[in-house]
Amino acid sequence: MNDFEFDTDAFLYLTPWKDDREEVRAVVIEKGVTSIGEGAFSDCANLTQVILPDSIKMIKDDAFGECEKLCEIRLPEGLQRLEAAFGAGIETLELPTSLEEIEAGAFCDRSSLEEIVLPRSVTSMGKRAFPL
Repeated sequence: MNDFEFDTDAFLYLTPWKDDREEVRAVVIEKGVTSIGEGAFSDCANLTQVILPDSIKMIKDDAFGECEKLCEIRLPEGLQRLEAAFGAGIETLELPTSLEEIEAGAFCDRSSLEEIVLPRSVTSMGKRAFPL
């Protein structure tokens, strides 16, 4: 999935569903998709469910940013790289054993995240990946 351009005047990502983002309640990504682009589902304020296939290798910045009602997501086995993809609503997050890279700031603004267990597979972690 491509990265989406950010419109600084409108302060939103220019996705094909930008005008309908308030209506998005669930996202199902089909098998075969390998990445979720920057800003893909950002600002989908009523999004509560995301289903990701095991073919996903990377989730980019703000893929699910500002999705405050998205409290839980199952990250797929096969995920190797995770950027700061989620909004502050995430409470439960299980990292897959395939995860290798956690980018800078990945969880720094996730104050509702209560616990996270790092798998042994993580070999790289960016600065301020977690809150201080």
